[in-house]
Amino acid sequence: MDQLKDFATVLAATIAGLFALLSAFLAWRLRNATESHASRSATAKERRNEIKSLYMETYSLFEKAIAEVSGGKPFTLANDFAKLNAQFHLLAPEKLSEQYGECCLRLQAWSQLHVQASPKRMDVGGVPIVLVQSPDPAAKYREPAAAAYQKLQSQLQGLAAAMRKNLGDGI
Repeated sequence: MDQLKDFATVLAATIAGLFALLSAFLAWRLRNATESHASRSATAKERRNEIKSLYMETYSLFEKAIAEVSGGKPFTLANDFAKLNAQFHLLAPEKLSEQYGECCLRLQAWSQLHVQASPKRMDVGGVPIVLVQSPDPAAKYREPAAAAYQKLQSQLQGLAAAMRKNLGDGI
């Protein structure tokens, strides 16, 4: 009987020890899982913010480019577009990259037509002068330039909608 009592005591102590070890192991695994989840969440949030910033910069740069071309100013955004091209193709989904490339092509086509459709400008002694001729050699480019501008705006609106959808999908 004493042996049975001793055995029960040893068995109870062994079971308690195993439960203590199991509890410590489970707490360790739970803590690691929580830290891993927090790390993944932080990384996902950082990536989303990076993509959001890229999309805002993209739309802003297109607007600046349109304003420069429309104002007859020299194009100064080439380096900005080169950097944006690299970022967009590395970070954005392939379909959005294709839409972005199409927008760039439309911007280039429109800007060339717009320059041809605009009256010639000169700078004489720091004073800008617009040369008007009759018959106007730029008249034949005005309608194609307007059509190209509409296509550019349509393409930009499509890109903006796709970027919003991509952000809404949680990337």
